[in-house]
Amino acid sequence: MKLSTVTNDVITSSDFESTTFKIASSEKGLAKIFHIMTTAIYSDRPLAVLRELSTNAYDAHIEIGKAERPFEWIIPTPFEPTFGIRDYGPGLSHEDCMTLYITVGESTKDDSNEQVGAFGLGSKAFYAYTDGATVISRHNGQKSTYACFKGAKGLPEITHYATEPTDEPSGLEVTFPIEAKDTHDFERAAIAVAKGFDVKPIVKGGTLEFADETSEMTGDGWKMLKRDYRHGVDKAYAQQGCVRYRIDADALDLTGTARDIINSPIVIDFPIGSLDVAVRREGLGYNTTTIANIKKRIQEIEKDIVDQYQIEIAGATTKWEARKIYYRLSKNASLPEVVRTLLLKRVVWKGKPITNKVSLDMSKFASLACSHTTRYDNN
Repeated sequence: MKLSTVTNDVITSSDFESTTFKIASSEKGLAKIFHIMTTAIYSDRPLAVLRELSTNAYDAHIEIGKAERPFEWIIPTPFEPTFGIRDYGPGLSHEDCMTLYITVGESTKDDSNEQVGAFGLGSKAFYAYTDGATVISRHNGQKSTYACFKGAKGLPEITHYATEPTDEPSGLEVTFPIEAKDTHDFERAAIAVAKGFDVKPIVKGGTLEFADETSEMTGDGWKMLKRDYRHGVDKAYAQQGCVRYRIDADALDLTGTARDIINSPIVIDFPIGSLDVAVRREGLGYNTTTIANIKKRIQEIEKDIVDQYQIEIAGATTKWEARKIYYRLSKNASLPEVVRTLLLKRVVWKGKPITNKVSLDMSKFASLACSHTTRYDNN
Protein backbone atom coordinates (compact mmCIF):
# COMPACT_ATOMS: atom_id res chain seq x y z
CA MET A 1 0.00 0.00 0.00
CA LYS A 2 1.30 3.40 -0.91
CA LEU A 3 1.66 5.55 2.18
CA SER A 4 0.73 9.21 2.16
CA THR A 5 3.77 11.40 2.70
CA VAL A 6 4.15 15.07 3.49
CA THR A 7 6.91 17.22 2.08
CA ASN A 8 7.71 20.65 3.45
CA ASP A 9 9.45 23.59 1.85
CA VAL A 10 11.96 24.73 4.44
CA ILE A 11 14.25 27.73 4.40
CA THR A 12 17.29 27.35 6.65
CA SER A 13 20.21 29.53 7.55
CA SER A 14 23.79 28.57 8.21
CA ASP A 15 23.90 31.26 10.88
CA PHE A 16 22.23 28.96 13.41
CA GLU A 17 23.13 25.56 14.78
CA SER A 18 20.69 22.77 13.87
CA THR A 19 20.46 18.98 13.91
CA THR A 20 18.07 16.34 12.57
CA PHE A 21 16.10 13.43 13.95
CA LYS A 22 17.83 10.15 14.70
CA ILE A 23 17.13 6.79 16.31
CA ALA A 24 19.09 5.69 19.34
CA SER A 25 21.95 3.50 18.16
CA SER A 26 22.76 1.81 21.47
CA GLU A 27 21.60 -1.78 21.92
CA LYS A 28 19.45 -0.71 24.87
CA GLY A 29 17.82 2.05 22.83
CA LEU A 30 17.25 -0.19 19.82
CA ALA A 31 15.70 -2.91 22.00
CA LYS A 32 13.32 -0.34 23.42
CA ILE A 33 12.32 0.88 19.96
CA PHE A 34 11.85 -2.69 18.73
CA HIS A 35 9.60 -3.49 21.70
CA ILE A 36 7.50 -0.39 21.07
CA MET A 37 7.11 -1.08 17.33
CA THR A 38 6.38 -4.80 17.52
CA THR A 39 4.68 -5.27 20.88
CA ALA A 40 3.63 -2.16 22.82
CA ILE A 41 1.67 -0.56 19.97
CA TYR A 42 -0.94 -3.34 19.96
CA SER A 43 -3.85 -3.37 22.39
CA ASP A 44 -5.05 -6.84 21.35
CA ARG A 45 -1.97 -8.96 20.72
CA PRO A 46 -3.52 -12.22 19.49
CA LEU A 47 -5.64 -10.19 17.09
CA ALA A 48 -2.58 -8.27 15.89
CA VAL A 49 -0.65 -11.49 15.24
CA LEU A 50 -3.51 -13.08 13.26
CA ARG A 51 -4.23 -9.90 11.29
CA GLU A 52 -0.64 -9.07 10.34
CA LEU A 53 0.51 -12.58 9.44
CA SER A 54 -2.71 -13.26 7.53
CA THR A 55 -2.36 -9.98 5.64
CA ASN A 56 1.15 -11.03 4.61
CA ALA A 57 -0.22 -14.37 3.40
CA TYR A 58 -2.94 -12.57 1.42
CA ASP A 59 -0.34 -10.24 -0.13
CA ALA A 60 1.85 -13.22 -1.05
CA HIS A 61 -1.02 -14.77 -3.00
CA ILE A 62 -1.81 -11.44 -4.67
CA GLU A 63 1.83 -11.15 -5.72
CA ILE A 64 1.68 -14.32 -7.81
CA GLY A 65 -1.91 -13.92 -9.00
CA LYS A 66 -3.46 -16.56 -6.74
CA ALA A 67 -5.92 -14.45 -4.75
CA GLU A 68 -8.54 -17.20 -5.06
CA ARG A 69 -6.34 -19.77 -3.28
CA PRO A 70 -6.79 -19.96 0.51
CA PHE A 71 -3.86 -19.97 2.86
CA GLU A 72 -3.86 -22.20 5.95
CA TRP A 73 -4.18 -21.64 9.67
CA ILE A 74 -3.16 -24.07 12.39
CA ILE A 75 -5.53 -23.12 15.20
CA PRO A 76 -4.20 -24.01 18.66
CA THR A 77 -6.07 -26.21 21.12
CA PRO A 78 -5.42 -26.85 24.83
CA PHE A 79 -3.84 -30.18 23.86
CA GLU A 80 -1.87 -28.82 20.88
CA PRO A 81 -1.14 -25.19 21.83
CA THR A 82 0.64 -24.14 18.63
CA PHE A 83 -0.42 -21.49 16.16
CA GLY A 84 0.71 -21.64 12.55
CA ILE A 85 0.09 -20.02 9.19
CA ARG A 86 1.13 -21.31 5.78
CA ASP A 87 0.75 -19.44 2.48
CA TYR A 88 1.37 -20.55 -1.10
CA GLY A 89 3.08 -17.42 -2.35
CA PRO A 90 6.61 -17.25 -3.76
CA GLY A 91 8.36 -17.82 -0.44
CA LEU A 92 11.51 -15.91 0.51
CA SER A 93 15.09 -16.36 -0.55
CA HIS A 94 17.70 -17.16 2.09
CA GLU A 95 19.07 -13.62 1.84
CA ASP A 96 15.61 -12.09 2.31
CA CYS A 97 14.89 -14.26 5.35
CA MET A 98 18.18 -13.35 7.01
CA THR A 99 17.38 -9.65 6.53
CA LEU A 100 13.59 -9.34 6.78
CA TYR A 101 13.12 -10.81 10.23
CA ILE A 102 15.67 -8.53 11.92
CA THR A 103 14.72 -5.27 10.17
CA VAL A 104 11.76 -2.94 10.80
CA GLY A 105 10.50 -0.21 8.50
CA GLU A 106 11.65 -1.71 5.19
CA SER A 107 8.86 -2.88 2.89
CA THR A 108 8.62 -4.04 -0.72
CA LYS A 109 4.92 -3.11 -0.78
CA ASP A 110 4.90 0.65 -0.11
CA ASP A 111 5.07 1.56 -3.82
CA SER A 112 1.96 -0.38 -4.83
CA ASN A 113 -1.75 -0.36 -3.99
CA GLU A 114 -2.17 -3.97 -5.08
CA GLN A 115 -1.07 -5.24 -1.66
CA VAL A 116 -2.12 -4.25 1.85
CA GLY A 117 1.25 -4.25 3.65
CA ALA A 118 3.46 -1.18 3.80
CA PHE A 119 4.93 -0.54 7.24
CA GLY A 120 7.63 -3.21 7.31
CA LEU A 121 6.32 -4.59 10.62
CA GLY A 122 3.91 -7.40 9.74
CA SER A 123 6.44 -10.21 9.37
CA LYS A 124 7.64 -9.51 12.93
CA ALA A 125 4.10 -9.43 14.35
CA PHE A 126 4.54 -12.72 16.24
CA TYR A 127 6.82 -10.80 18.62
CA ALA A 128 3.68 -9.06 19.89
CA TYR A 129 2.84 -12.34 21.63
CA THR A 130 5.95 -14.48 21.85
CA ASP A 131 9.73 -14.19 21.95
CA GLY A 132 10.34 -16.68 19.16
CA ALA A 133 8.96 -18.46 16.12
CA THR A 134 9.99 -21.04 13.54
CA VAL A 135 9.97 -19.88 9.92
CA ILE A 136 10.06 -22.26 6.96
CA SER A 137 10.51 -20.81 3.48
CA ARG A 138 9.90 -22.92 0.39
CA HIS A 139 11.42 -21.01 -2.49
CA ASN A 140 12.74 -22.07 -5.90
CA GLY A 141 12.80 -25.77 -4.96
CA GLN A 142 14.60 -25.19 -1.66
CA LYS A 143 13.15 -25.60 1.83
CA SER A 144 14.95 -23.49 4.45
CA THR A 145 14.24 -23.53 8.18
CA TYR A 146 14.99 -20.67 10.57
CA ALA A 147 14.60 -19.80 14.24
CA CYS A 148 13.59 -16.19 14.92
CA PHE A 149 13.93 -15.01 18.52
CA LYS A 150 14.72 -12.12 20.81
CA GLY A 151 18.30 -12.28 21.95
CA ALA A 152 19.63 -11.71 25.44
CA LYS A 153 19.48 -7.93 24.97
CA GLY A 154 15.94 -7.85 23.55
CA LEU A 155 16.94 -7.44 19.91
CA PRO A 156 15.66 -9.77 17.16
CA GLU A 157 17.98 -12.50 15.93
CA ILE A 158 17.63 -15.21 13.30
CA THR A 159 19.43 -18.55 12.99
CA HIS A 160 19.48 -20.64 9.82
CA TYR A 161 19.07 -24.32 10.70
CA ALA A 162 19.02 -26.09 7.36
CA THR A 163 18.27 -25.97 3.64
CA GLU A 164 17.24 -28.99 1.61
CA PRO A 165 15.72 -29.69 -1.81
CA THR A 166 11.92 -29.96 -1.89
CA ASP A 167 9.13 -30.55 -4.37
CA GLU A 168 6.54 -29.01 -2.03
CA PRO A 169 4.64 -25.95 -3.27
CA SER A 170 6.42 -22.67 -2.61
CA GLY A 171 5.36 -20.42 0.25
CA LEU A 172 6.10 -19.28 3.76
CA GLU A 173 5.19 -21.00 7.03
CA VAL A 174 5.37 -19.47 10.52
CA THR A 175 4.65 -21.39 13.74
CA PHE A 176 5.05 -20.69 17.44
CA PRO A 177 3.74 -22.14 20.71
CA ILE A 178 1.13 -20.34 22.81
CA GLU A 179 -0.01 -20.76 26.38
CA ALA A 180 -2.92 -23.19 26.64
CA LYS A 181 -5.00 -20.58 28.47
CA ASP A 182 -4.85 -18.34 25.39
CA THR A 183 -6.44 -20.76 22.92
CA HIS A 184 -9.82 -19.03 23.18
CA ASP A 185 -8.23 -15.63 22.47
CA PHE A 186 -6.64 -16.98 19.28
CA GLU A 187 -9.95 -18.53 18.20
CA ARG A 188 -11.73 -15.22 18.80
CA ALA A 189 -9.03 -13.35 16.88
CA ALA A 190 -9.20 -15.79 13.97
CA ILE A 191 -12.98 -15.39 13.65
CA ALA A 192 -12.63 -11.60 13.65
CA VAL A 193 -9.80 -11.55 11.08
CA ALA A 194 -11.56 -14.04 8.79
CA LYS A 195 -14.39 -11.54 8.19
CA GLY A 196 -12.10 -9.62 5.86
CA PHE A 197 -11.42 -12.57 3.56
CA ASP A 198 -13.81 -13.54 0.79
CA VAL A 199 -11.82 -16.77 0.50
CA LYS A 200 -11.66 -18.12 4.05
CA PRO A 201 -8.46 -19.75 5.30
CA ILE A 202 -8.28 -23.53 5.53
CA VAL A 203 -8.42 -24.41 9.23
CA LYS A 204 -6.28 -27.18 10.67
CA GLY A 205 -5.77 -28.16 14.29
CA GLY A 206 -8.70 -26.66 16.18
CA THR A 207 -12.14 -25.82 14.83
CA LEU A 208 -13.68 -22.43 14.08
CA GLU A 209 -17.23 -21.24 13.52
CA PHE A 210 -16.90 -18.33 11.11
CA ALA A 211 -19.39 -15.52 11.60
CA ASP A 212 -22.42 -15.82 9.33
CA GLU A 213 -22.72 -12.38 7.78
CA THR A 214 -26.21 -12.18 6.34
CA SER A 215 -26.65 -9.23 3.98
CA GLU A 216 -29.95 -7.38 4.29
CA MET A 217 -29.09 -5.13 1.36
CA THR A 218 -26.16 -4.82 -1.02
CA GLY A 219 -24.93 -2.28 -3.50
CA ASP A 220 -21.88 -1.21 -5.46
CA GLY A 221 -19.00 -1.97 -3.09
CA TRP A 222 -21.03 -2.14 0.12
CA LYS A 223 -23.29 -4.46 2.06
CA MET A 224 -25.72 -3.78 4.90
CA LEU A 225 -25.56 -6.70 7.32
CA LYS A 226 -28.06 -8.17 9.72
CA ARG A 227 -27.15 -6.89 13.16
CA ASP A 228 -25.43 -9.58 15.24
CA TYR A 229 -24.03 -8.36 18.56
CA ARG A 230 -22.62 -11.79 19.40
CA HIS A 231 -20.17 -11.66 16.50
CA GLY A 232 -19.58 -7.90 16.61
CA VAL A 233 -21.73 -7.13 13.57
CA ASP A 234 -23.18 -3.88 14.87
CA LYS A 235 -21.18 -0.97 13.43
CA ALA A 236 -19.85 0.37 10.16
CA TYR A 237 -16.52 -0.88 8.83
CA ALA A 238 -14.25 0.29 6.05
CA GLN A 239 -12.50 -2.52 4.21
CA GLN A 240 -9.21 -2.09 2.37
CA GLY A 241 -8.03 -5.31 0.82
CA CYS A 242 -8.50 -7.98 3.49
CA VAL A 243 -8.51 -5.71 6.56
CA ARG A 244 -11.56 -4.09 8.15
CA TYR A 245 -11.42 -0.91 10.20
CA ARG A 246 -14.26 0.34 12.38
CA ILE A 247 -15.45 3.77 11.24
CA ASP A 248 -15.73 6.37 14.00
CA ALA A 249 -18.85 8.42 13.32
CA ASP A 250 -17.73 11.14 15.74
CA ALA A 251 -14.54 11.72 13.74
CA LEU A 252 -16.58 12.49 10.60
CA ASP A 253 -19.00 15.14 11.95
CA LEU A 254 -21.98 13.57 10.23
CA THR A 255 -25.68 14.31 10.67
CA GLY A 256 -29.00 12.90 9.47
CA THR A 257 -29.14 9.76 7.38
CA ALA A 258 -25.37 9.88 6.73
CA ARG A 259 -24.77 9.40 10.44
CA ASP A 260 -27.49 6.75 10.58
CA ILE A 261 -25.66 4.77 7.88
CA ILE A 262 -22.37 4.88 9.80
CA ASN A 263 -24.19 3.71 12.92
CA SER A 264 -25.53 0.71 11.00
CA PRO A 265 -23.85 -2.68 10.47
CA ILE A 266 -22.45 -1.89 7.03
CA VAL A 267 -19.20 -2.88 5.35
CA ILE A 268 -17.90 -0.38 2.79
CA ASP A 269 -15.14 -1.27 0.33
CA PHE A 270 -12.40 1.27 -0.34
CA PRO A 271 -9.52 1.06 -2.82
CA ILE A 272 -6.25 0.18 -1.10
CA GLY A 273 -4.42 3.38 -0.27
CA SER A 274 -7.49 5.65 -0.22
CA LEU A 275 -7.71 5.68 3.59
CA ASP A 276 -4.95 6.51 6.02
CA VAL A 277 -4.28 3.67 8.46
CA ALA A 278 -2.79 3.73 11.94
CA VAL A 279 0.54 1.89 12.12
CA ARG A 280 -0.92 -0.82 14.35
CA ARG A 281 -3.86 -1.31 11.92
CA GLU A 282 -6.37 -1.11 14.77
CA GLY A 283 -8.03 1.96 13.32
CA LEU A 284 -8.05 4.64 10.66
CA GLY A 285 -6.10 7.87 10.64
CA TYR A 286 -8.71 10.58 10.14
CA ASN A 287 -6.78 13.03 8.02
CA THR A 288 -8.45 15.33 5.48
CA THR A 289 -8.22 12.81 2.62
CA THR A 290 -9.61 9.91 4.65
CA ILE A 291 -12.58 11.94 5.91
CA ALA A 292 -13.35 13.24 2.41
CA ASN A 293 -13.21 9.75 0.88
CA ILE A 294 -15.50 8.25 3.54
CA LYS A 295 -18.04 11.07 3.16
CA LYS A 296 -17.98 10.65 -0.61
CA ARG A 297 -18.70 6.93 -0.30
CA ILE A 298 -21.59 7.60 2.09
CA GLN A 299 -23.15 9.97 -0.44
CA GLU A 300 -22.76 7.30 -3.14
CA ILE A 301 -24.39 4.71 -0.88
CA GLU A 302 -27.33 7.01 -0.12
CA LYS A 303 -27.89 7.50 -3.85
CA ASP A 304 -27.47 3.78 -4.51
CA ILE A 305 -30.12 2.88 -1.92
CA VAL A 306 -32.63 5.36 -3.32
CA ASP A 307 -31.91 4.38 -6.92
CA GLN A 308 -32.60 0.70 -6.21
CA TYR A 309 -36.18 1.47 -5.16
CA GLN A 310 -36.74 4.56 -7.27
CA ILE A 311 -36.89 2.32 -10.34
CA GLU A 312 -39.91 0.47 -8.91
CA ILE A 313 -41.75 3.66 -7.98
CA ALA A 314 -40.96 5.29 -11.33
CA GLY A 315 -42.70 2.35 -12.98
CA ALA A 316 -46.01 3.23 -11.32
CA THR A 317 -48.60 4.46 -13.85
CA THR A 318 -50.62 6.51 -11.35
CA LYS A 319 -49.90 8.52 -8.25
CA TRP A 320 -52.12 6.17 -6.27
CA GLU A 321 -50.04 3.17 -7.38
CA ALA A 322 -46.85 5.04 -6.46
CA ARG A 323 -48.30 5.75 -3.00
CA LYS A 324 -49.09 2.06 -2.52
CA ILE A 325 -45.50 1.13 -3.30
CA TYR A 326 -44.28 3.90 -1.00
CA TYR A 327 -46.54 2.66 1.81
CA ARG A 328 -45.35 -0.93 1.36
CA LEU A 329 -41.71 0.18 1.60
CA SER A 330 -42.40 2.27 4.71
CA LYS A 331 -43.91 -0.77 6.46
CA ASN A 332 -41.39 -3.34 5.22
CA ALA A 333 -39.80 -4.52 8.48
CA SER A 334 -37.24 -6.61 6.57
CA LEU A 335 -35.54 -3.42 5.39
CA PRO A 336 -33.04 -1.82 7.78
CA GLU A 337 -34.58 1.18 9.52
CA VAL A 338 -31.99 3.55 8.06
CA VAL A 339 -32.95 2.39 4.56
CA ARG A 340 -36.65 2.98 5.16
CA THR A 341 -35.94 6.42 6.61
CA LEU A 342 -33.82 7.34 3.60
CA LEU A 343 -36.41 6.11 1.12
CA LEU A 344 -39.25 8.01 2.75
CA LYS A 345 -37.24 11.22 2.46
CA ARG A 346 -35.80 10.83 -1.04
CA VAL A 347 -38.01 8.81 -3.41
CA VAL A 348 -40.14 10.75 -5.88
CA TRP A 349 -42.75 10.05 -8.54
CA LYS A 350 -42.60 12.17 -11.67
CA GLY A 351 -40.25 14.55 -9.91
CA LYS A 352 -42.51 15.16 -6.91
CA PRO A 353 -42.15 13.84 -3.34
CA ILE A 354 -44.48 11.05 -2.19
CA THR A 355 -46.20 10.81 1.19
CA ASN A 356 -48.73 8.52 2.84
CA LYS A 357 -51.12 11.44 3.21
CA VAL A 358 -53.91 12.04 0.67
CA SER A 359 -55.07 15.62 0.09
CA LEU A 360 -58.66 16.30 -0.97
CA ASP A 361 -59.88 19.47 -2.66
CA MET A 362 -63.05 20.10 -0.61
CA SER A 363 -64.26 22.79 -3.03
CA LYS A 364 -65.30 19.98 -5.35
CA PHE A 365 -67.74 18.76 -2.71
CA ALA A 366 -69.41 22.17 -2.13
CA SER A 367 -72.51 21.21 -4.08
CA LEU A 368 -73.17 18.16 -1.94
CA ALA A 369 -76.03 18.58 0.51
CA CYS A 370 -75.34 17.92 4.17
CA SER A 371 -78.05 16.69 6.50
CA HIS A 372 -78.24 16.39 10.21
CA THR A 373 -80.56 14.96 12.78
CA THR A 374 -81.77 16.93 15.78
CA ARG A 375 -82.50 15.09 19.00
CA TYR A 376 -85.33 16.50 21.04
CA ASP A 377 -85.63 16.12 24.75
CA ASN A 378 -89.16 15.06 25.76
CA ASN A 379 -88.79 17.10 28.90
